[in-house]
Amino acid sequence: MSWYKKTLLTVKDIQKFLPVIAKSINELDGVKNVYIWGSCLDNKNAIIKDIDILAETDFFSEDFLSIIDNETSPLKMNTETLENEGFNPNVVMFTKDFLKIAQNKVNPWVISNNKKILHWGAIVNDHKEWQEIKEEAEKYAFFEMNLSKLKLKTANQNTQKRWIVLYEHYINRHLKGIPQGWYELNYNLKHINKKSLIGDSIE
Repeated sequence: MSWYKKTLLTVKDIQKFLPVIAKSINELDGVKNVYIWGSCLDNKNAIIKDIDILAETDFFSEDFLSIIDNETSPLKMNTETLENEGFNPNVVMFTKDFLKIAQNKVNPWVISNNKKILHWGAIVNDHKEWQEIKEEAEKYAFFEMNLSKLKLKTANQNTQKRWIVLYEHYINRHLKGIPQGWYELNYNLKHINKKSLIGDSIE
């Protein structure tokens, strides 16, 4: 799909592809529904760095939290070894499949069957603090480049790439040394402003 090759996108750029992404995630074993949330619910001209997709699953949160992507990661084990080591093979397979889809600017989130919200990749556990850090990262990138949001939308690809590097550098300073894996977000599910992509049209 051509949309993911662009450096920075607007909501308008990816709207027609959202149902396609949602369908591919919804077809994974264990998924009950697929939601969009975060920046994709902003106005059509808002810049997004990635697409926050939230998959509601039948899996228990502890089975997600046991998956870390390191030298001895369950993502590298066969089914028999997974079972012997106490991992849930279905959750491991779901994670592998979700991450393949997530290569195309998709930011993977899940809701477990015990109503926990989890994110693939380190985050600050408190939702409010996490949002504040991302806002500070934006301000830092704009300040360092002496660039406005309006100019960023029309900037060339090299400028946009530089902006993303600065943005991610600021966030990574807060997450240094934390391995890839599923991490729980301390946030009440009922407070999430989300929209179902299955059966809904994105306007």
